[in-house]
Amino acid sequence: MLAIVSVGMGLGQLGLMRWIEGRFPRGTAVGIEAAVFLSYAGLVLWLLWRLQHHKHVGAPRCPQCGTALEGASERIAAATGRCDFCGGQVVA
Repeated sequence: MLAIVSVGMGLGQLGLMRWIEGRFPRGTAVGIEAAVFLSYAGLVLWLLWRLQHHKHVGAPRCPQCGTALEGASERIAAATGRCDFCGGQVVA
């Protein structure tokens, strides 16, 4: 969803800016373009935050310490069977 929104709206924004420049005086066009860009950037940042949040919430946790096993921690736990933070048994 993040990729679709960021690329699709980014291209749409370029077309909108070109249309705005032809229809409005320079000062008004810049103000509208700035508002559109800031809205677009805010939406993309919110979607990025949401993606990271859901990755963190959905990550498996160590039964001993409760640390989220993400990225390298998840791979280490899968390979060794132990949490890399507390050393507790994660996989039997």
